[in-house]
Amino acid sequence: MTHQQYIMRRKLNILDLAEQLGSISEACRKLGLSRLTLLRYKEGS
Repeated sequence: MTHQQYIMRRKLNILDLAEQLGSISEACRKLGLSRLTLLRYKEGS
C-alpha cells in the first residue's frame, strides 16, 4: 500500500465513523480532529 493509498483509506474510515455515529462532532471528539478537518475530508480536499 502506498502512502497515498494509506491516507485515502484513513480519510474514508474517518468519514465512515462519522456516518456510523450520526454526528461529525462526535467523530471528531473520538478521533481528536477538528470539525474543519473532517469537513475538508468530506468535501474531498
